[in-house]
Amino acid sequence: MQIITLNETHQEMIKDLFDDTASHLTFCQTYLSGLENFKAFGIELDGSVKGFVSFYTSPLEPAWFLTTVKGNLIPGIVDYAINYHETIGKLKFYSTIESFRTTFLTNYTSGRYNFIDEFSVPAMKKCIYPTYWEVFFNNGLVDKDTTITCYFLKQAHRTSLLSAGHI
Repeated sequence: MQIITLNETHQEMIKDLFDDTASHLTFCQTYLSGLENFKAFGIELDGSVKGFVSFYTSPLEPAWFLTTVKGNLIPGIVDYAINYHETIGKLKFYSTIESFRTTFLTNYTSGRYNFIDEFSVPAMKKCIYPTYWEVFFNNGLVDKDTTITCYFLKQAHRTSLLSAGHI
């Protein structure tokens, strides 16, 4: 079992992790097409991808956005994504995944990170913040209330300055 960066060669391997073809196609065009700030990490086992996480890394602020969690063996991938971002100075991340706090945060991660619910977007309403609107909602409306949660590394665990902006 190893954690890998997913790319266009993994499209068929992850197809079964999606409910429909349109979602799979949109995911592949965004996260597997080589875009600089959109990436996905997966768990490869016996020649197939068993699960993955995808994210957008902001070049303008010290944050990243966890957008998708699919499949099995996820806590290891989440820790890998968090460590990846910590090494580049991104010490907070946002997510809309409701069960994330209880399901995907491992003891290692939950002991080092705090969280706060930033705001909610009612069902079938447009998010008023452009970055969240584009990254989490893909410029569309969702049929359920959604909460944007911010997770941030506790001060005691910070060893580097935040990385953000174009100066």
